[in-house]
Amino acid sequence: MNLYENLRIGLTWVRPALDILLLAFIVYSVLHILRKVPGIRRLVTVVAVFFAFYAVAYILDLRTNLWVFNKLMVLAGIAVIVAYQSEFKQIFTRLGSGGFFGEPSSLAQEGQIKKIIDALYYLSSVGRGALIVLERRIRLDTVVSSGTRIDAEISFNLLCSIFEKDTHLHDGAVLIRQGRLEAAGCFLPMSEQRDLRSSFGTRHRSALGMAENSDAVVLIVSEETQAVSLAFESEFFYDLKRDELSSYLSGIFEFESAIRELPESAEPSGGSDEK
Repeated sequence: MNLYENLRIGLTWVRPALDILLLAFIVYSVLHILRKVPGIRRLVTVVAVFFAFYAVAYILDLRTNLWVFNKLMVLAGIAVIVAYQSEFKQIFTRLGSGGFFGEPSSLAQEGQIKKIIDALYYLSSVGRGALIVLERRIRLDTVVSSGTRIDAEISFNLLCSIFEKDTHLHDGAVLIRQGRLEAAGCFLPMSEQRDLRSSFGTRHRSALGMAENSDAVVLIVSEETQAVSLAFESEFFYDLKRDELSSYLSGIFEFESAIRELPESAEPSGGSDEK
């Protein structure tokens, strides 16, 4: 009896066990993905895992798995569409806005990112909240139209003055487009997630909602906890240190060097301290 026949006979004996083990592993993998993988990557991962396991089942002729796959194909497709409607919305939004293929609306100079980070950590130090949207490929014209058009150069003083507590713009979001401060006092869509921290207020939920519905980077300063956070691609990175935020932004906007530390004495000229 040759090697091929031995393998074929051996596979005949172990195939039922492989059938059960693979089916159990599929269920475990899908549940793990649903719990651990966020946003649009969850949808892509589920589809990739499905086709990978189907290919394995087809090659090994695991009939139980093939029967399950064939019977549940249509139902699974409907379930995916219903369960991941927000992710599909992101995909179609990006396609309609040129978000997958267009040039990113990025910041022109690394110094502009530094000014934004300087302002964020100064506002945090004096207990003021802030919400800043960095537009990328998807144009956020609806967000711009909901606020006050400014179209000014980015500056530390301007950002700090906008988020003064006695201004009518401080409760809304600032939107940065193509390296310029395009608008302030903007309204953002609220996240529909139900498992957020109870301490998260309107700013955090709005930031996550924006990150769920676009490819923008959203920066948040909590007025209550003074935590500086980042929302991007449906993920939330809470209470970041300066070097951590710098690293995230450098990676997203493809800057080569990290941003230097903010001097402790930095503050807006003529601006007031904590109220």
